[in-house]
Amino acid sequence: MSFERNTKKSGCEVVEWLYNLGIKKTILQFIGKNPLSRLSVMNIDCFCIKENTTKLVDVLNNLNQNNLTKIVSKNKNMVINDESDCSNIN
Repeated sequence: MSFERNTKKSGCEVVEWLYNLGIKKTILQFIGKNPLSRLSVMNIDCFCIKENTTKLVDVLNNLNQNNLTKIVSKNKNMVINDESDCSNIN
């Protein structure tokens, strides 16, 4: 596990950055539809935290207890919050 500083401006830029770092899993609360799709294409697994989970210690406890929900096509709407555009990312 590692923590990195995000300097990217868009969700799609973040996805590219995560991929270039070799990230295989990510934990998120909300994400745009297009960045989520790109994560799937890049084979980066996404796990969702509950809306009321805002403290890092709670997220880590949920991770250690396998209490995070893996995002798949059937439940992806639980994390989508906008219509981000990735058309300008190669």
